[in-house]
Amino acid sequence: MRDFIDTSNNSIWSFDDDVVFEIEEGIYTFYTASGVKVVNVPTTLTPYTPPVITQEEAAAIEKKRLWRVRQQDALVALVATDTVALRCFKAGAPYPQDWNEYTWALRNILSADDGNPSEPFPVKPDYPENT
Repeated sequence: MRDFIDTSNNSIWSFDDDVVFEIEEGIYTFYTASGVKVVNVPTTLTPYTPPVITQEEAAAIEKKRLWRVRQQDALVALVATDTVALRCFKAGAPYPQDWNEYTWALRNILSADDGNPSEPFPVKPDYPENT
């Protein structure tokens, strides 16, 4: 595969190795192995070499991705705490302290730019009695 980048929008174009190209006045023209011109190819393509990342960079990217997943899980759990708050309100019961701490632990995950996705997720307390 040979990669090219469209300089007008930064999209990547990949061509099989049997596709040949000519360059004239800075514009690349592409042909199939049998010599047929490839159509609908932008004239703003230039050769592109994808950046190489180190293992450390890859690990940092993966950690950030896992943290975003953790934040999505925290958001889902936080939304579910509203049900508990409504149950308490309807039953005339106070919102329990353990649920309040759980809610703030979830909010802290959501508000942090980064964190350790391998740390244990906050444990959801039991539903309050009589709600």
